[in-house]
Amino acid sequence: MHMSRCSKMQSLVSYAPAWMCPQPDRQQDRKAERADAKVKTVLQFSRNTGRTTWIAVTLLLLVGPACRTETQMKQIDPAPRVAPIELALEGIINQWNYPALKIHIKRNGRKAGHLLVRMPEAIDARDQGSGRAMKFYQDTRDPSWPAKLECEPLDLPVTWTGTDKDLRHTIAFDNGMVLRSRARVLPSTVRISYQLANNTSYDLQEVVIWSCIQLRPAPHLRDPLLRRTAVAVGGQFRLMRDLIPDFEPYGYRDADRQRFTAYAAGVPHSKQNPQVLPHPGFKDDPDKTISFWHVPQAVDVEAIATVARDGTWSVATYGAGASRVWTNPVISCQHADQVTPTCPAGKAVTSRIDICFVEGGLEELSTSLLTRGTIDPCP
Repeated sequence: MHMSRCSKMQSLVSYAPAWMCPQPDRQQDRKAERADAKVKTVLQFSRNTGRTTWIAVTLLLLVGPACRTETQMKQIDPAPRVAPIELALEGIINQWNYPALKIHIKRNGRKAGHLLVRMPEAIDARDQGSGRAMKFYQDTRDPSWPAKLECEPLDLPVTWTGTDKDLRHTIAFDNGMVLRSRARVLPSTVRISYQLANNTSYDLQEVVIWSCIQLRPAPHLRDPLLRRTAVAVGGQFRLMRDLIPDFEPYGYRDADRQRFTAYAAGVPHSKQNPQVLPHPGFKDDPDKTISFWHVPQAVDVEAIATVARDGTWSVATYGAGASRVWTNPVISCQHADQVTPTCPAGKAVTSRIDICFVEGGLEELSTSLLTRGTIDPCP
């Protein structure tokens, strides 16, 4: 069946009404067919490259001088071509001879930097009998962060074992404690788990095995000015800076002196914003203080998330049973460390955190990670 020039034109752009089109002839039809092919070629190029392309569709080009009109502009939004995020693990030893983990990220086939996980950063607890605070491990000997430790690791550096999808290490301590650590790649997730064997004479309580997930080595994720870091409040992920009533923007030079925290329901905390406290390593220096900012509402789940600069993907850290989630923006770190209520002498405790990678921003975080007030545990 012969297709008129007008039919071809309307099927392609639908910009000119039928009465504007002259009667077709074969020569004009051939011109329309060539124009049709050109536009289809440009559309296919737009879809193949995954880019949004502005295309000028000129009716004069399509139907000749008999049907003149102004050039029209149409935005072509190709269907998204999102490949799964690829994750690979690398066990390393830091400058103080302690273990750390790199999570290498590829997105749409391109490298997107890596996350650095201090695995672990520290181990804290209390003596159940006296209530005395005890620190069993700290992965730095930086004098700016002094610590009095109850014990020391044996046989450092540790040996990482496994593959780039499943890595492990073990730390034995001179007081008999043993820490076994593991990192596994799951679909769009890295799961970090610990088992701490308490082979001491202490009955422990409030045991926390800290992990510091640093986003700074991933250029798309780092957030030193807290513009894209969020927590779940009121059934959705919301920016922390919008939740803090007296939040005051700061500059890059002051980023290292800020801490932002949100708390689980029922956890007491300061209502002062900011709460200015001395730096642990410079207690007598008024210029070395740290401003602690507190989200007044309790979080729905123990998770903290950061949206990438382009808003197309996010990273969230989740730890069930954490008393708080927090960040130090200068290194764009995420903390959601579980608290184990008790660990009697001669027993072992376990803890776990999930680092979840989500396609999308705040809305997708809320849809993907929040389910009836609980977070999907990332299979």
